[in-house]
Amino acid sequence: ETDSDEGLKALKRVIAEDPKVIDAWFMLGNEYYRRHEFEQAIEHYARALDLKPDYDLVVINMANAYRAMGRDQEAMVGYRRFMELDPKNAQIRYETAQILIDNGKLDEAQAELTKALALEPKLAAARNALGVLALKHGDLAGAEREIREAIAEKADVRLAHFNLALLAEQQGDLPRAMAEYRKEIELHANSYKASF
Repeated sequence: ETDSDEGLKALKRVIAEDPKVIDAWFMLGNEYYRRHEFEQAIEHYARALDLKPDYDLVVINMANAYRAMGRDQEAMVGYRRFMELDPKNAQIRYETAQILIDNGKLDEAQAELTKALALEPKLAAARNALGVLALKHGDLAGAEREIREAIAEKADVRLAHFNLALLAEQQGDLPRAMAEYRKEIELHANSYKASF
C-alpha cells in the first residue's frame, strides 16, 4: 500500500468519526483529483460545499475537476462562483477566458483577458491568449506584439512559441515556423500541440 492509500484511509476514518470535518472532505477530493478520479473528487468537494458553501478553494478545485473532464459549462459555473468570492483573482479570469475561447466566444474571452491583465499586468498566459485572439481575428501584427510581450514577461510561457509558429505559417515563413515549433518543444517537452 502506498502513502497515498494510507492517507485516503485515514481521511475516511476522520469522516466516519465526524462527517462535519470540512477539510477532510476537501482533502479527499484533492486526493481523488490527484489520481485523476474526477467524479470521486467532485463528489467529495460537493460534500465540503454542503458544509461550507463559500469555501473558495473547494469551489475552484471542483471547477477544475469539471474542466479536466471536459464539462466546461459546469466548470464555468464554478469559475463564476469563485469570481464572486474573489473578484480580484486574475488567474481565474484567464481560466474563464480559456473556456470561452474553446467554445468560440471570442469577444467574451477578450473581455475576461482584459480584466485579468488589468488585475495582474504581468500575467503572461493572459497576454499570450490575447495574441491567440488577435491571430484568430487575422490581426497578425497585434498577435505578434501580444505574444512577444508575453514572452518578455515570462520567457517560458506555455504555447507562446507554438503560437508564434502559427503566426509564421500564416505569414508564409516556414523556416521561422519550424524554429518556433522547435523552441516550444525545447521549452515544453510534453507540449501535445507541438509534439507531432
